[in-house]
Parts: sequence; C-alpha cells; structure tokens
Amino acid sequence: MKKYLLLLMLLPVLALVGCSKDKDEPEKDKYATRTYTVNGVSFKMIKVEGGTFTMGAGQNDVTSVEPKHQVTLSTFAIGETEVT
Repeated sequence: MKKYLLLLMLLPVLALVGCSKDKDEPEKDKYATRTYTVNGVSFKMIKVEGGTFTMGAGQNDVTSVEPKHQVTLSTFAIGETEVT
C-alpha cells in the first residue's frame, strides 16, 4: 500500500519532468541529473536506473494479499528532496 501511495505522490513530479524535456535531446541524456527552476523555486532531479524486482508475499506471509510477482520499472527521474 505504501508503494502505491509513493507512486501517486510522484506522478505530478514525473509529469513535470516529461513535459519539460527538449524534443531534440538525445535519448541517452533524457534522465541525466539536472536542476529545474519553476516560478523561482529550484529543485534537483536525479536519475534512477530502471530494473526488475519481486513484489508480494510468499506462501507463509499473511501480511500481504498479493502473491509474489515480477515488477519492472523503466529508468526515470525523481526529485532529490522530499516534498510534503
């Protein structure tokens, strides 16, 4: 549940990064660490490499209702500083 809440909180930041990219920017530098300034407020976005991990519970774990399954995330950028 916490992972889903975290993803929901990150969606506006990820949308902002997606909207601000340069169309002519090479694909390899798409998620390079950089600083953005919006309405006079600066924030740093850092690159997070994508990958695959196992999510869910094993047969003996009663704390989760989801069975174990593979989750794959693409490379993305995230704000360096937590926003509340």
